[in-house]
Amino acid sequence: TLFNFNLNYLLFINFLIAFLFLCLNFSKNINFIRNSGKLLFFFSILNISLFSGIANELILYWDGLAHWIFKASGYFQGLGTVSTGQASYPHLGSFLWGYFWKNSIIEKEYVGRLIFLFIYLSALFSLLNIFKDQTLKSHKVIFIILILLLTYDKQLFGGYQDHLLFSILLINSKFLFIIINSKNIRLFSFFIYFISIFVSLWIKQEGFVYFVIVNITLIFFEKRIINRYIYLITSSLLLILYFYLKTIFNSHVGFDQSINFEVLSKIDLNFLIFLFKEISFNIFVAIWKYPIWILIIICMTMLALDKKFFNKFRYVYFLLIL
Repeated sequence: TLFNFNLNYLLFINFLIAFLFLCLNFSKNINFIRNSGKLLFFFSILNISLFSGIANELILYWDGLAHWIFKASGYFQGLGTVSTGQASYPHLGSFLWGYFWKNSIIEKEYVGRLIFLFIYLSALFSLLNIFKDQTLKSHKVIFIILILLLTYDKQLFGGYQDHLLFSILLINSKFLFIIINSKNIRLFSFFIYFISIFVSLWIKQEGFVYFVIVNITLIFFEKRIINRYIYLITSSLLLILYFYLKTIFNSHVGFDQSINFEVLSKIDLNFLIFLFKEISFNIFVAIWKYPIWILIIICMTMLALDKKFFNKFRYVYFLLIL
């Protein structure tokens, strides 16, 4: 059993670390409040409004009720990492859920899920400092509202881990953009990039696929050979660490999906046509359900027509193809 300790002690340690960083960056924090006070107020209002929406409708949906709540409850009860729900599922989201559930004043289950919403909004707002153009800067609030309307799904905050994974990948994509398109890159950017993509492994099993695809994209578009080797070695070491820790958590490294090689040997043209139809239908459903894809398709089309922008964002096309 891992993390089998009193979560109240961890909260105390977190407060000490937070207080230390607040003191070390006191002047920067004061300047941030002065310069971004209105944006900070807007962020707070959004949090309170969406928090209230979840608290007003205490519903756990399928995956949350069938799998994740049991893992979160294990942390809440001080049992640590337990093989409940779907045993092979990662534990980070459930740990956050149980941690904030336990350390809430009222110890209500839904309070633990509010951290997913906070991280989601924080990830959206983290994109704003990429805007360099003054016109875009003046429309930050419109940008946030647009992305919020196109990506927010209240049902997914009913115990699902999808918004948490989306948020981490959103932060990762920001630093992937910085690394690929900037000449002078701070070590901090590399650190956040690899930490965020590593964290995605521990949220959902799909995080493993994203880890591989995003790192292949980074390595492929890195111009300097030495950096390619550094990225490759770092990615490999993180995967080794992931599988090692996974054996400690779950006593095995497997996933709950498996490949049926007998089916693969029977693939023919009719099967491929059937597969193409099924995938196309599900893509259409996904686009209809989450209209952010409409915005993505429009932006990708516009970028493809402009050679300057296409050269800058061609890594995105490569990532989507993968």
